[in-house]
Amino acid sequence: MERPYLVDLLADHADALNEGTAVAWLAEHPSLTAVSSILTLLQIAQAVKRVLVPVTPSPIFQATLKKQLAQPGIEFEEKRPFPTAILVGAAVSIVGLAIFLVRRLRLADDGMVTVV
Repeated sequence: MERPYLVDLLADHADALNEGTAVAWLAEHPSLTAVSSILTLLQIAQAVKRVLVPVTPSPIFQATLKKQLAQPGIEFEEKRPFPTAILVGAAVSIVGLAIFLVRRLRLADDGMVTVV
């Protein structure tokens, strides 16, 4: 199936869904039965459209939100990693590396063979 035809087909189906005439629209296109994957996709779109219902916030919520957003002086603070935590992490890493190197040197001095 050609891509432009498929794009037009899906756009037409979306329009039919929004108008509430998708079932009739599918019946008008017998050529779709030859392509079961597209037909399945369109039927899934219909099922999703039936389940989804528009939701609108209550007027009380809208008024409260508008009032809160209109208040001056509301500041949002961006949380960033505390620099001390980064320094502690780096120090622990360096100490760990030093312990590893000292241990490896001691094993080498004792005459043990180390595999790299």
